Amino acid sequence: MVNCIHEHHANFLPWYARAQLRTIPIDTNGLVDLALLEAQLQHSPKLISISWASNVTGNLQPIQDIVALAHRYNCLVCIDGAQIVGHRTVDLGKLEPDFFVCSSHKMFGPTGAGLLYIHEKHLDTLPYTRFGGGMVNAFDGKHCQFKRAPLGFEPGTPAIEAIFGFAKAIAYIQSIGYERIQQHCQQWSGAFMQQLEKSRWCLSFPRSADALAVFSLRPRQGHCDLSQLARILSDSYNIGVGEGQSCCGPLYASFKQTSALRVSAQIYNPLSEVERFFACLDELSYMIMSD
Repeated sequence: MVNCIHEHHANFLPWYARAQLRTIPIDTNGLVDLALLEAQLQHSPKLISISWASNVTGNLQPIQDIVALAHRYNCLVCIDGAQIVGHRTVDLGKLEPDFFVCSSHKMFGPTGAGLLYIHEKHLDTLPYTRFGGGMVNAFDGKHCQFKRAPLGFEPGTPAIEAIFGFAKAIAYIQSIGYERIQQHCQQWSGAFMQQLEKSRWCLSFPRSADALAVFSLRPRQGHCDLSQLARILSDSYNIGVGEGQSCCGPLYASFKQTSALRVSAQIYNPLSEVERFFACLDELSYMIMSD
């Protein structure tokens, strides 16, 4: 199977453990190199599993082109949509992937719940691999009649409260509207990039023209204890950022980076927070040490 170097560990480790994995790099724009992808598809892999948007760079991949290319070579496609579903409209009927996955907590919902979409053409061919109550119509100890998919794929009692919370979160996003979310995040990104150019910080990875409001930063010169910086931003300035490798070790290794300060925004982050964030970084500039 094939994936991309920018994937979250969640889209690396299962394949690392259970499949023969081939990983393709990103180009200078932070996007999947379609020529390299096609070269891998010529080896007849069974599956490509790829994230639509990176949780480190925010870059949006040309997912329609990727799906079309994979299907041209009779390769199945699984899209990791965890990062995209809270920001952009997803039309699976138009896209027609074989599989699509996303999580509730990336849509303001509870943790522990998610969604797996399986194209209907695969439902009758997939085997049952997890077993428990509620997945059969009848069982007498000798003979078993499973429920038809997808009901037969859901053994046991589901996380009912989390699923109701997930539904409410989806309704909340729909009440705001994806167009409004996208417009706000694009304005936020534009303001952020303007401030970044004037700061002592820079992006750790290439940024595509179409990207979410997600930024991974490092000092332009010198080094900084990013763990301590993130803690001070949280404790003293009430600013929540991430630090480390954001569960994307292969991406960091490929760019010879060890850590970054990750900043992300959503509809609830006003534009005024951009200027305040960089003002706080200026106050903490003494933490940047010369190499």
